[in-house]
Amino acid sequence: MKRKQWIAFILVLIVGLLLGACSSPASPTPTDQPQVIEITATPEPTEQPTQAPSPTPTPKPTKKKPLSGPLATAAALNEQVTLVPPTPVGGVKVDGPEDYEGLVRQAWAVVNNNYVRDNFNGVDWPAVLDKYLILVDDVDTQEELWAQQKQMIKELNDQHSRFISPPELNQEFDLNSSGSLAPGALRFSTSFSPLQQWPEQNWSHQIVSEQPRIGYIRIPRFKGDADENILAAIREMEETGILEGLILDVRYNPGGNSDDSIGIFAEGVIGTMGPLREDEQRTVYRIPGPVEWNTTTPVAVITNQHSHSAAEYFAAGMKELDRATIVGVNSAGNTEGITGFTLADGSLIRLAVTTMALNDGTILEGIGVTPDVIVEKDGMNLQAPYDARIQAAVETLTEQIQ
Repeated sequence: MKRKQWIAFILVLIVGLLLGACSSPASPTPTDQPQVIEITATPEPTEQPTQAPSPTPTPKPTKKKPLSGPLATAAALNEQVTLVPPTPVGGVKVDGPEDYEGLVRQAWAVVNNNYVRDNFNGVDWPAVLDKYLILVDDVDTQEELWAQQKQMIKELNDQHSRFISPPELNQEFDLNSSGSLAPGALRFSTSFSPLQQWPEQNWSHQIVSEQPRIGYIRIPRFKGDADENILAAIREMEETGILEGLILDVRYNPGGNSDDSIGIFAEGVIGTMGPLREDEQRTVYRIPGPVEWNTTTPVAVITNQHSHSAAEYFAAGMKELDRATIVGVNSAGNTEGITGFTLADGSLIRLAVTTMALNDGTILEGIGVTPDVIVEKDGMNLQAPYDARIQAAVETLTEQIQ
């Protein structure tokens, strides 16, 4: 074979092999079934786990101007927080009309919640608040407010209850230079011009009758050791003979505490003490004893219209327990207990909060202790011839002794 023909033969052979390889069918599956290829949708890409966000940096607090005035009040009310402003000596600083109204409301509430009588002596107390809330609109100074507060408390028609402004506290309580109460300096709530003028204000005792033998003790006040002074006087007079009768003189006596002094002569229940308000409890007023002298020697107690407070309790107790005869005129009728209530600006309300009632329910306030032997003629003469009331007491005891 020629060379050219040989080359052509090889080329044809190569091309045939190549064509045969491209057209050969795929090998059959064991089940002789064609293989089915399912085409599925392209799956969504898998989400990569997200990393936790980095913490947001805390912003630095912005310094805000603190609220004051009405804004502060509104914020406090919203949060139900009580504002406590700094309190200068003598009370809070009063800035204007809103504070004036608040002080009027505070003073009114003190009386409304604590006054001894819930009928307020016939005064329409809610109407008093309305009246002074209108009047306070015209107040320009704290001094004007104090003047109105005085008038408001006077609406009670109670001689013991009154309003005291801060500038008046020194005079009212005899305050010392430091602004505090001097020991023992608290004065009684009513003015006693006769007491200030009367020269005989010292303790004294003497025999005023020899047949029968009757002793006399002048009791100027029921403070401190009054009971010890009474007992000391009795013992001194009895050093020269037994007393058949005893006169106790409490004229011009401003009061104090007479319970221990009553206990020298008697024990038992006098009555009750407390407010005269609905649903309020009253306390039994009892002299506990034991009696320190005796329960039989006749006693007379001399009173006048200037016997006040504990001096009246003394006379009432001795009479209620059948231990003494009362001689003179009705006592002052000043039996209300007084308590001081301080307002926000440092002013004070001295308010009657309690009073005495005898066992039968008799109220002594405004009436006083009624004497068994009335002697109108006044005067106090401790030298023989004695004044009319001492003479009447001697005569009364003489009749009882005989």
